Amino acid sequence: MASIRSERRDAAASRVRLELALDALAAAEGIEVDEGQVEREARTVAEGRRIDAAQRRRLEDLARRDLRRRAAGQRLLEIVTPATDSDFVAT
Repeated sequence: MASIRSERRDAAASRVRLELALDALAAAEGIEVDEGQVEREARTVAEGRRIDAAQRRRLEDLARRDLRRRAAGQRLLEIVTPATDSDFVAT
């Protein structure tokens, strides 16, 4: 049981560090998401379910956070992926 907890703890800690890093990047880069996209994402997840207003707001908050982190991940890839520049000469 301790071994399983340790394995899960390590994975959870890594996931939290990644999420915090993506949140920090999103803040530093001023990344925002389109509210229409947030509403569509929330509507897709809620489809066929009865949810109250509080659950709907929570779902939209989660969708907003997820979309912002995805955008931050895309930005991170842009930052770390070398641009192809026609003037670049490999040495």
